[in-house]
Amino acid sequence: MASSETNETLRWHDPRWLSDAESWIDARIERTGDIDQFHSYPWATALCVPTLDGQVWFKACILELAHEVTTLQLLSARRPDLVPRLLAGDRQRGWMLLADAGERMRELESQPEHVQRWQEVIARYAQLQLDVAEDADAFAAGGVPDRRGSVTSQFAK
Repeated sequence: MASSETNETLRWHDPRWLSDAESWIDARIERTGDIDQFHSYPWATALCVPTLDGQVWFKACILELAHEVTTLQLLSARRPDLVPRLLAGDRQRGWMLLADAGERMRELESQPEHVQRWQEVIARYAQLQLDVAEDADAFAAGGVPDRRGSVTSQFAK
């Protein structure tokens, strides 16, 4: 692991960082218990937050991925049925508060018909890409890396 990756992973566990994140969360929702750091990777961490209405998720990304806030805003504007509901976001810090989206696919792998579930998810993901294609300029303006062929080919010259 590179030292910058180690620093990011350590940052997610720093008591001051966790206190700042907890204060940000508490200013936006009313939680009913302790926050659980569900996972932590060099590029992001996720915290599970209990509320009266069920669990809510806080996600923090490294600054290079902070455009995820914009991405989720644009995706949900087109297809709110296919992405977690964004309750709050801070683009400068790469912080998001998200409604729970249900069971993760990896938790369903042992159940019957998991292959059909994956086929359905992939088809929905492909449709989502088609549905937001006309928003490409808005994604790029929001900091999402622009990978369109006509744009990247300008830099190849």
